[in-house]
Amino acid sequence: MLAFIILIQIGELGVVMTEINQNKVIGKRLPVKWPGVEKNIGFQMCLRKCVAMSYCLSINFNRVLLECELNERKKNDTNDLVDDDSYFYAETVRVDHQSNVCGDKICNNYSTCVTMAGNRKVYIETDCSESEIHVPNGNIVQRTYSPASITYGCIKDFIGYGTIQTINCSNGGKWSVLDYQCEHKNCSETTPVIPNGIIVQRRYSPASITYGCDPNYISHGSKQTINCTVGWGWSPLDYRYSISYTRLVGSNVSFEGRVEVYLNGSWGTVCDDYFGMSEADVVCRSLGFPGALQVTYKYGSGTGAILMDNVNCLSNETTILDCGYKTSHDCSHAEDIGVIANIEGVFLS
Repeated sequence: MLAFIILIQIGELGVVMTEINQNKVIGKRLPVKWPGVEKNIGFQMCLRKCVAMSYCLSINFNRVLLECELNERKKNDTNDLVDDDSYFYAETVRVDHQSNVCGDKICNNYSTCVTMAGNRKVYIETDCSESEIHVPNGNIVQRTYSPASITYGCIKDFIGYGTIQTINCSNGGKWSVLDYQCEHKNCSETTPVIPNGIIVQRRYSPASITYGCDPNYISHGSKQTINCTVGWGWSPLDYRYSISYTRLVGSNVSFEGRVEVYLNGSWGTVCDDYFGMSEADVVCRSLGFPGALQVTYKYGSGTGAILMDNVNCLSNETTILDCGYKTSHDCSHAEDIGVIANIEGVFLS
């Protein structure tokens, strides 16, 4: 809307044309990466627009498409004109952005000077004073001025992910939050999914995924994090999860500790009555180990409820909850049982 109002004001009220160099170069344009673009506009109006926009020092006018490219620089020894029969090139007489006086202010790169009735000039901030955000392997697919916005895309063979692809800027302010990343398509179309697993960390450029699991699930396997190689896809994943109602606590390692079970909505300990190697094997296998090495009391007394007593397993159960047991007991926490698992052939993360 602001651009439309400014355009009407400039068209109806006029601009001091002494600020425009009327000498146009036919069949040439200045190669500028991201000019401001106005469509369906004539050559003279394109010149007037450039004078009004303080960041503009020259124009490329596409006489075929009637498009006006507002450039923030002029031709020089390192940035010369190139041949293009569709274009006219022209410059303002301003030598730099700071030479544009607008009323009692000097316009900067992020403002517009509008000429009002009686040749009165009004200074309006219209662009963002902060540099655009860089997206690795991304590019800018659209940029607007008045109001300022940038829409991002990805370069060839990369796919975009995120919830916010376009950012906007308040007048003279900062860019809004961007949530957009580019990932190689080999690593985007077939992201490995693990039953009962979740992605706990995902990185881009380079791409990697680290898997985890919810409480009450346990992990098995040798590779929790996978990486992507461009052209080859994801590296092999050796990780899986299964539900667990058993845990080992009181140790600084995963393969030994006091046995605790999740029963009736809470965690509690297991009494040692009738608890032997058959029961220990079931506990350890349910946690991803090949079996048990030892039953132990070295991890001391637990807290809370004692949930199982007189546990009796046949060694072929999936979890300790599949074994016979009693929930009523005459135990104390001094009888809380622990195990040490056999870790032969097991990868410990």
